[in-house]
Amino acid sequence: MEFVDGQSLYDVMRVRRDGDAGCGASCATGWHRVLSAVHQAGAIHRDLSPDNIILPGGRVERAKIIDFGIARSAAVGGETLIGGKFAGK
Repeated sequence: MEFVDGQSLYDVMRVRRDGDAGCGASCATGWHRVLSAVHQAGAIHRDLSPDNIILPGGRVERAKIIDFGIARSAAVGGETLIGGKFAGK
């Protein structure tokens, strides 16, 4: 598993106070591509939030989605790592 060092998107937005992490539509487009790849691989993240997006070196263009702990198979009836119970935010 890769170690990802950096602040979360949540922390960056909180510090900036204007709610803008400095990326706008370019971030949304990048995360859309990543999530599309995850879905094509047959998984659903289920806990995507600014806390689970890390900006290595503070660089938005290098953003990484983390914490797939409660990800679920996209197949009907697929379970999470903790079984079929609800978890997440």
